[in-house]
Amino acid sequence: MKLLVIAKAPEPGRSKTRLCPPCSPEEAAALAEAALADTLCTVAATPVDERVLVLEGAPGDWLPAGFRVVPQRGDGLDERLAAAFDDAGGPALLIGMDTPQVTPAHLADALARLARPGTQAVLGEAIDGGWWAIGLRTPEPRAFLGVPMSTASTCDAQRTRLSDLGLRVDELPHLRDVDVIADAHAVAAAAPGSRFAAALATIAPVREGSVTEVEPLGAGAPRAIGAPWTAVILTAAALLMRGANHVGRRLQEEGALMQVNAPPLTGNVDPRVRSTSLAAIAVGAVGIAGADRWSQRLAFRRLLWLSFRAALAWGLALAFWDGSTGLTRSPLSAVDYLRAVPFVRSPDAFIGTFFERVSGYPSHVRVHPPGMVLLLWGMDRAGLGGAGWAAALEHMSAAASVPAVLLAIREIAGEARARAAAPFLMLTPAAVFWSSGDAVFLGVGAWAVALLILSTGRRGRRADLLALAGGALAGAGLFLSYGLVLLGLVPLSVVVARRRWRTLAVAALPMIAWVGWPLIFGWSWVEASAVTRREYAESLARIRPYAYFVFANPAALLIALGPAVWVALARLRDRRLWLLVGAALVAVAVADLSGLTKGEVERIWLPFMPWITAATGAAFVGSGQRRSWLAAGVGWALLVQLVVFSPW
Repeated sequence: MKLLVIAKAPEPGRSKTRLCPPCSPEEAAALAEAALADTLCTVAATPVDERVLVLEGAPGDWLPAGFRVVPQRGDGLDERLAAAFDDAGGPALLIGMDTPQVTPAHLADALARLARPGTQAVLGEAIDGGWWAIGLRTPEPRAFLGVPMSTASTCDAQRTRLSDLGLRVDELPHLRDVDVIADAHAVAAAAPGSRFAAALATIAPVREGSVTEVEPLGAGAPRAIGAPWTAVILTAAALLMRGANHVGRRLQEEGALMQVNAPPLTGNVDPRVRSTSLAAIAVGAVGIAGADRWSQRLAFRRLLWLSFRAALAWGLALAFWDGSTGLTRSPLSAVDYLRAVPFVRSPDAFIGTFFERVSGYPSHVRVHPPGMVLLLWGMDRAGLGGAGWAAALEHMSAAASVPAVLLAIREIAGEARARAAAPFLMLTPAAVFWSSGDAVFLGVGAWAVALLILSTGRRGRRADLLALAGGALAGAGLFLSYGLVLLGLVPLSVVVARRRWRTLAVAALPMIAWVGWPLIFGWSWVEASAVTRREYAESLARIRPYAYFVFANPAALLIALGPAVWVALARLRDRRLWLLVGAALVAVAVADLSGLTKGEVERIWLPFMPWITAATGAAFVGSGQRRSWLAAGVGWALLVQLVVFSPW
């Protein structure tokens, strides 16, 4: 196996020009030399049959011993890559000079994967949409010729080409390469003892989070849908929603007691504007003006923190539309979990007597495991009892789902996709329905899924720790809501695509513990299933016609998602994002067809909604288009809140 480094001899004015400004050409060349030296030293420390430097220019003092130097040949980078593998003449892994934080462990892992039976190629995506490493078992010029290079969609195009050639590709972990100064600071922080970090420290510091625009989606991004097709999509959605409303009203006029008075939504049509409504309008306006800019310019870690705060502000502002009562209306309702807290004398007694006393509990408690009630009981014991704290838990949990989903999108589809989706997740119309216990299920489920997905992109102890954490949260989720079982389809799709079966095996350990410990106190999952079905059959479900809700439920889902997501679903071509979006849609379809969800899906399906909203990460080209569709989503959410008086 050979290890190739393709590089350009550092030279002022020709190396790392995108670092200028703030760097001078000489400073940029110095950083390029340090990055190349770090990379070559890492390669020198990696056990391999032969080390080759594929070089444009003349070697310098930065070249360590043990390398064979061959000149680059060909015109474009695609031709030079094809020639490099052709010269290698056998299995080879190639990296560039832009990831000085790469370690021998990274390279050894990549070489081991390439050597696995059945693997013909490996590919490591860079977070800007390019790639940092590629390996082939057999030289194949067609793998590179004609593939667009140095764009934000290069890795997508490269992956597609390898797939078109019938090569089985193993994905490597994502790494950040150095293009602009924010990348330089992030990479230096990841490798503080490197030559690169030392070289950067000698240059006048530039703040990491400052004004560096992330690459647009580039040539590989989808073309904008023309106005006629957009009109068709919006019209189809409008017809489904209008049809669900019309048929629902007719059924109720004919005597059906569905208690869905704003069909397909639960609630009442009650247009109203109060002084407290201005908060939502103000937050929405600020978000439209700045969310896309922040998403593109902030360092990703800061974006995660901002996304949580922005989503929390948006959800609270929408709930505050009707004043403080809008925040606490759901926890104080007669059907909510909070009403069951006084029944808890101790957790073991509550679990042990749950089935025999279930008929006396509020309706939401009767069709869920006891986890939510016990959580609220624990908060009450800690001095955080009451509707106000319950509402805070709901909104903070829901807002916490946003950074979780962003991390998962970045892991699966790259940072550019995550940044593009961020504004739509922060300002989702689904936040109208966050004042419910299902918002807690949303947050717990999102982090469980995200941790499991992150585990599939790691190796060793770190992968196992992520899988254990994800499995623990997934197990906790099962004790909160039976419906979260279907959410497991999202990480499962990624595990299957990446063939990371160890993630499932490790995650199963804490999940088994969660499933098993209630048995000590007399809990039975078999009896839980039977009791839940019985209670559901005796609830409003018995008077809600299946034939109506099987199409009214999707209409309610469309209302909660908003118009940007409708269009994004029609445009989505990114196969990586489809792993998340498609799995969530399948889960929703199963729930819909099962007949165990008749109405109220605007809150019940909250855990699936951000994974469907992930489609916006590959739908809209340019900040102007994203801002326009974001404004449409914000306006839609405000309209729903204005018109419908919802119990959530």
